[in-house]
Amino acid sequence: MQLVGQLSSAFGQFLSWWGEELRQLVPPRLGELMSGSEPRIILSIEPDGLRLLKETGAHRTEVLRGADCAETWSAVARTAHVAAGRKASFGIRLPLEACLVRNLELPKSAQRDVAQILGLDLERSTPFRQKDVYTAYHVEQRRVSAGRIGVRQVIVSRSRVDPVIERLRQLGCAVSFADCWSENQDGPALPVDLLASANTVSDPAVRPVTAVRLLAGAAIALTASGTLIYASRHDRALQQIGIEVQQARTRAQQVRASMERSDAAVEELESLHRMKRAHPSALVILEELTRVLPDSAWITELRFDGEAVELAGVATSAATLLPVLERSGYFTHAALTSPLTLIQSEDRERFSIRMRVSGGTRQREPESDGGKG
Repeated sequence: MQLVGQLSSAFGQFLSWWGEELRQLVPPRLGELMSGSEPRIILSIEPDGLRLLKETGAHRTEVLRGADCAETWSAVARTAHVAAGRKASFGIRLPLEACLVRNLELPKSAQRDVAQILGLDLERSTPFRQKDVYTAYHVEQRRVSAGRIGVRQVIVSRSRVDPVIERLRQLGCAVSFADCWSENQDGPALPVDLLASANTVSDPAVRPVTAVRLLAGAAIALTASGTLIYASRHDRALQQIGIEVQQARTRAQQVRASMERSDAAVEELESLHRMKRAHPSALVILEELTRVLPDSAWITELRFDGEAVELAGVATSAATLLPVLERSGYFTHAALTSPLTLIQSEDRERFSIRMRVSGGTRQREPESDGGKG
């Protein structure tokens, strides 16, 4: 695998040198035609209106400038029709601020799969979907280092480009490319084509097929089998990476769900602890009633109703029970729920009391006589 990579790199350097030597032997005018430097008519969409440009290689002239109105669009259409008769391509150019530009670094070994990698990363790290945008990229030669390449990706919403293309189509103009300005709007444009079918444009050295490239293609055919094997292995490695990423994402979702269930269980347990601290248990209430009621009082009925307790019984002096219960740290709002009834045969009074249970602590009193319930 490493040997194949070294051979590919050495062969690529040889082809670059060979092509440059051949170009120097070709007359300048013929070389311009062979290198694909054909005239291009460009409609620049600018904040203050429209600008029509003619580019031939690095040379640019302004053909028309006007406000965004019907007259300007008609003039653009007439110029585009004339350009079409002269075999000049027609396209649109957007301001850089209308595009989202991302700068990424990738392993040099992944250069063949840059388009696929950027497409997957676009939906993973941005809110955009590929069907909603036009994208293109180019490799920045100044950011190429040992084992790494710098890639600049340009993204623009289809809603920004499609209305312009549709309006030009209605005027009879066929748009063959779309690009955008670089940081300097009077300088060169970024070497991208947002309308390319593969959504990719390689580095600035890529040009249309020329005679020099046809000669280089014949030599490249000698290493086609090795290149295919390399590309196949690289595709399988990329697919495996995608599977592992999906598995890691699934595991992360499972861990997140488990943490959420754990947090819910902890919250429920804390709630139970708070309820327990706020409301004494029935055993504690029985113990407190036994402690505070005098021996002359007997409980015949005890009922719990949420935060309230109702008790009924007999006592020698039932009216004195209310202040006794109020002094306890567990009971408040003690009150009779029915009139006292005298039992003459026992010289006792029948009572029925309702009170609220608080979460307070017991208020110790000097020990007198024992309790009974």
